[in-house]
Amino acid sequence: MSDHIHLAMRGEDNEIQHRDCDFDNVTLDIIGNDNTIIFGRYARLRNTTLTLRGSGHRIHIGAHCEIEALNLRLLHGKGLFAVGDGSFILEMEASIFEGTRCTLGRDCLVSRGVTIATGDAHSILDTETGQRLNPSDDITIGDHVWLGLEAMLLKGATIGADCVIGARAVVTGNIPSGSLAAGAPAKALRQGITWDRELIPMAKK
Repeated sequence: MSDHIHLAMRGEDNEIQHRDCDFDNVTLDIIGNDNTIIFGRYARLRNTTLTLRGSGHRIHIGAHCEIEALNLRLLHGKGLFAVGDGSFILEMEASIFEGTRCTLGRDCLVSRGVTIATGDAHSILDTETGQRLNPSDDITIGDHVWLGLEAMLLKGATIGADCVIGARAVVTGNIPSGSLAAGAPAKALRQGITWDRELIPMAKK
């Protein structure tokens, strides 16, 4: 393991795979069994902490991904966090609860201060039956999605490909592909759009 990865691991059959990656200030904190972390070739990670509690978790960071700051927690077992090839994360806090999945597609751009949570840290209960009312749920983000400054994605959020999610938007439901969405809760304000990492000059009037 690289000198730039701090590894604390308790359990059996845990596996970490990486090849030709660049790590700086990366911490892997694992308590549990049969957990797998795969870093794709040429992935670059900085200031990242991956905390796994429970067994059967899977993390896959795609090839050529760049992560500047990530605090990721997988809790309760059998959770999945996956980032597609070529995506860039500037700063993200993510919590994966109760065996749910969070998948981020290829060539995505995550701005500073983005928060993702597939569930809640506490229970909401029906006072008559005692039944818990707040189950965890998957979050799915398509290819080539731009998550704006301090956007928040909550359990059940689904974002189609080529979307732009505005600053401080709160996504709780479905955003169709090719949408510009904003607000709390986020709604599609315009459809039929895409985006580019380069600032293309505006056409002169």
